[in-house]
Amino acid sequence: MLIREEVEFRRVDELREHPLNRMLNSPLGSIEAALLENSIDEMGIQEPLWVTGENVIIRP
Repeated sequence: MLIREEVEFRRVDELREHPLNRMLNSPLGSIEAALLENSIDEMGIQEPLWVTGENVIIRP
């Protein structure tokens, strides 16, 4: 497996959820989602996402 450690910017609407995500993680409630959105707006993303070549998020 080839892992490249470089930062690429992707549009949010290009990203896809990993098929096992819903089994491993609980969905955010509306208040939690709003808090997360506000935090990203204020501070940006503090830790980059790991994404496959097919735009599937594999690690937050």
